[in-house]
Amino acid sequence: MTDDEAFIRAVVAAPADDASRLVYADWLDERGDSRGAYMRATVAWGRGLHQVETRDKAERQLRHAARGLDSVWVARVTVPPVGVCCDRVHLIDCGRPIPTSRIDQLEARLKVRLPAPYRAFLLNYNGGTPQPDVFQIGYEHYSRIQAFFSLGEELTDRSGNVSEDSLDSYAERVLSAIGLQGLFPIAAFVDSFRSQEDFEREVERSVFAYPSDEETCLCIGLGTGEIVRAHVELSRTGARRGVGFPSQGAVATSLPVLLEQLDELPDGWEPSYW
Repeated sequence: MTDDEAFIRAVVAAPADDASRLVYADWLDERGDSRGAYMRATVAWGRGLHQVETRDKAERQLRHAARGLDSVWVARVTVPPVGVCCDRVHLIDCGRPIPTSRIDQLEARLKVRLPAPYRAFLLNYNGGTPQPDVFQIGYEHYSRIQAFFSLGEELTDRSGNVSEDSLDSYAERVLSAIGLQGLFPIAAFVDSFRSQEDFEREVERSVFAYPSDEETCLCIGLGTGEIVRAHVELSRTGARRGVGFPSQGAVATSLPVLLEQLDELPDGWEPSYW
């Protein structure tokens, strides 16, 4: 691990700690690295992030400071909704840390270019189960992320049964069905139209090991960065068997925005009466 990567990981491990950001900024300044100024800007922005009257202006100033910098690096060290350095959402059961070269290999094999925020998310966490995990609440339903997929890791169900698939091969099969629409699978999720108790039972029963004949997942738009739901029909041998399609509208305009909006399910929430 390089010194630079060690500083980044220190920031990711304690995203709200100004001290780690300022130490990194000093280290960058000593080397004449322009990223030092941006690190200091994230500290100033973070201190006023929850002040509604100044938030939009502070965010514009932060984005201006990021001009000319590597977009993946910016996303790695900045909290949502600008970046993916999660300050409020905790990720557990993450995959093994991966280098940039591992993502490059995936992109070369699948002939895709992943959006910068998603590359940053893989480098920071390589998937994992978010807490909190609710990304959408409606009058009669709610949706939860089961897990963000981890690159290079075998996919397993909740009983610990290991699939023969990995994210790499799963993504390849999904792209064969919906590649023309430019979507890349990033997470498994569960919808419920029932009570919280029934929802928990549904999650326990759900098979989150792939392959499956009909699969629904959250995908990121390769050209837009939007997060959408997608349904894919695949054969168990991986041959294209049906057509994948996104649902109406985007779940979030970007991965950082999705991470920003994740929340807990309200206590005692009953969809039929809420």
